Amino acid sequence: MSRSTSITTWNVLALMVVLIGGGATLLMAHQTVRDWAYSGIRIPVGDWYDVDLPAGDVLVYYESAVSLPTANVELTLRDRRGQYIGSHHPDNANEFKLISADWAGRSLWELSIPESDTYTAQAVNYNISREDEDRSGDSIVFAKQPTALSDAMRRRNTTLAVGAAVTIVLAAALYVVHGFSLRHDRSAE
Repeated sequence: MSRSTSITTWNVLALMVVLIGGGATLLMAHQTVRDWAYSGIRIPVGDWYDVDLPAGDVLVYYESAVSLPTANVELTLRDRRGQYIGSHHPDNANEFKLISADWAGRSLWELSIPESDTYTAQAVNYNISREDEDRSGDSIVFAKQPTALSDAMRRRNTTLAVGAAVTIVLAAALYVVHGFSLRHDRSAE
């Protein structure tokens, strides 16, 4: 292999590693956030629905493709005996928007679920101002995993860091091999 061919081959391989590794890393990071956004137990806004909830603190999100309310949305949750489970607004609201899917959500309630069981839930949005506004896709989402957007973003950032590190190490390894190849070519002359 001549010196110019050797340089071109190793440079192209390193560039391919950077492009493929970078692209794969970005896709995996995006998928991490997207998986979180679509996780949880989802019920439509409006009617009463049965929902199986785990015991403990549960953050509840309002999600929509149209717009997100900040107030005038009511969540009612009852246990099997008809007892109401109280809710309160979270101290730090999580909000997200998936630009690629035109979907957004905001945490509006925190619940303390006393036991894992089936509960009956209803959410009503009193913000709908126009009769022709299609809100049929709006939903309430319980028990996203992980609970907070910040945890999902931490996973995303870890994916980005690991992916970048692996890509850099592979590209650097190709340049080291490139150096040995050049040294071998020079010694063969």
